[in-house]
Amino acid sequence: MMKKWFSLIIDEIKHSYSDVLLISDPDNLSSIEYIHKDIPEDFIIHQYKSEIGLRLFLSKNDQSKKRYIIFRSSDKDYFPSYIESKAELFSWGLKTVFSGLDAGALRCFPPKFYQKIYDKSITDISLSPADADTTMNLICTWLWGIKPQGIKIKEEIIHLLSNIYDDCDTIPVPIKDCLTVNSFNLPESAFSSSEEFNKWLISQFNEYNRAKSNGLKYDIDFDSNELVIIREKIHSTDYRTKLSVIKNNIESIRSLLNCDSIDWFDVAKKWGELSYLKDSSSENSNLHEEEYLGLDKEITGIFE
Repeated sequence: MMKKWFSLIIDEIKHSYSDVLLISDPDNLSSIEYIHKDIPEDFIIHQYKSEIGLRLFLSKNDQSKKRYIIFRSSDKDYFPSYIESKAELFSWGLKTVFSGLDAGALRCFPPKFYQKIYDKSITDISLSPADADTTMNLICTWLWGIKPQGIKIKEEIIHLLSNIYDDCDTIPVPIKDCLTVNSFNLPESAFSSSEEFNKWLISQFNEYNRAKSNGLKYDIDFDSNELVIIREKIHSTDYRTKLSVIKNNIESIRSLLNCDSIDWFDVAKKWGELSYLKDSSSENSNLHEEEYLGLDKEITGIFE
């Protein structure tokens, strides 16, 4: 069975018998919802923000007969000593789990990638403590098959951007900083969002076809090995149509949710179409993934 990337920090609290656990959480790992499913049920969780809020929490749950986990952003921040003195202290951090990688660089990548990064990091026997740039290049290679600092031609950077935008709506900051140093004259919009990148890419593909049919020079070689899959995607009318419908449905649902009187019938209809398009093939599954998950969470929150 695959070992979960956060098993190390969860196992620490599972082996504790203390009534109060005080956990320093500088990387905000406690905000990742799927981690909470592995926290033992005999704990009540509190995110520390103020002493007054902590007092209210303790008062409210005084008769619960459950143990407490209290998360704080740093062990350097003020925390009431009368609680800290009775608590067992722990520290949750990316560096604890990913000891060979730079935590600052890793923090810039969405948590949904942590499991794959973890699996790769524990099998890479050559991995030694890496700085921020090395971490960024390793993660990029593991997730999308291309090392940013090894890119030598424009087609390679387009290939990488396309791969990333299939998984993310925006480019993680360390990758964007690296790529914009030598952008091969790609417009800024190509690095701003998946929507802008796809608009630009389709326009370049149309220019390529016109130039090729007229025997003219073209800027981007869509016949290159790096762009074979991208060319097939763009060439597919079905792909472009689904991309547009998915985006429009997300925007429509958000608009409906912002109305004073929500038309849940219309929301359900558009959500059903959106889910069907995303689930209809592996090619569509990651399109606008972050927006889709955020919308799902927003809708779920309304009913809680």
